[in-house]
Amino acid sequence: MPFMDRASGIARGLGFWTAILLLVVGAPFLLSGCRQDEFAQRQLELRQERVAHTAAWFASDLQRRPTSTLERIEEGERQRFKTFDSDLDRLGDYWNRDCQRWSDRQEDYRRELLRIFGGETDKIGQYAVTLFY
Repeated sequence: MPFMDRASGIARGLGFWTAILLLVVGAPFLLSGCRQDEFAQRQLELRQERVAHTAAWFASDLQRRPTSTLERIEEGERQRFKTFDSDLDRLGDYWNRDCQRWSDRQEDYRRELLRIFGGETDKIGQYAVTLFY
């Protein structure tokens, strides 16, 4: 295995010199981030403003929220009552559409039943769910 020892030694040597080269070349770039830059300073200020805005919003939201469980339940009920009528209207619309769809498809159901069964009604259990839903 002298070849493996030699290859690993070369790889270790290349790794060492690569690290030195990266350190020498990369050090100025790494150190340049330490100087005061107007763009970096502005980005930092913007970030601090956004964090302060988020914290202020969260604090005001906490003040608006109900504090007790009973208040939370009451608030939830108020919200549900606001949407109850529109939910009921939508439910009625869904029901009417479903009934209309079923009524409109009667001719298709009859035609498909004749095609599938051809007079053999013992197969109806296999196909009833597919046909009617």
